[in-house]
Amino acid sequence: IENAQETLIGTVDSQQLSYIDNSVEAGKTYVYTIKVNDGEKTSVSSDGFKHTFLTIPQIKSIANAYGGITFTWGAVEGAEKYHVYRKIYGATYYTYITTVDADTLSFTDTGATNGKIMCYTVKAVNGQSASAYLAKCMTYVEAPVVSYSNSASGVFLKWNKNDSAVGYWVYRKAGNAKYWTRIAVVTTPYYTDTKVTSGTDYTYTVKAYTGKILSA
Repeated sequence: IENAQETLIGTVDSQQLSYIDNSVEAGKTYVYTIKVNDGEKTSVSSDGFKHTFLTIPQIKSIANAYGGITFTWGAVEGAEKYHVYRKIYGATYYTYITTVDADTLSFTDTGATNGKIMCYTVKAVNGQSASAYLAKCMTYVEAPVVSYSNSASGVFLKWNKNDSAVGYWVYRKAGNAKYWTRIAVVTTPYYTDTKVTSGTDYTYTVKAYTGKILSA
């Protein structure tokens, strides 16, 4: 950048105090300066300021996870790190959560509020330059913690009640099965699986749901 030749990129009238340079390339650093012209004479250049153009990190996926919400984003050319922000839907401002290095393209927010729509955004950063941002939102449905025991009629399951959930989906795997089978949809924080065979190993999991949103 040092000793680079100045290039005129635009002329604006005296009432316009901003300008958008849309001829930039992602990941490149530019130095900008402004000159004043009164129609006859042109001032010397103002002190130049350096800026790296960074594209917006695109959030590629977002989902409920155990203990929070996990989201991923695409890499941005020229980014040295990423700043991660959150807000509850409807709030005016985002809150800074953390900074991750350029090789980290995912984050799990363990501070999500159960039953609330959580919105997230990521800014790419290079020195003093930061990208613009776009947000994605997700309702956080906390995953139930399940315990189970044998009863006279089968396997009795219970879990913590989620006041923000409409109901629960109950799943089971028998023996060495690879896939879960949904065996019940209930509104209570407990269920008895009566369709079991003595001596068989079973594994269970429960997902809370609200609308079309499932917990982990």
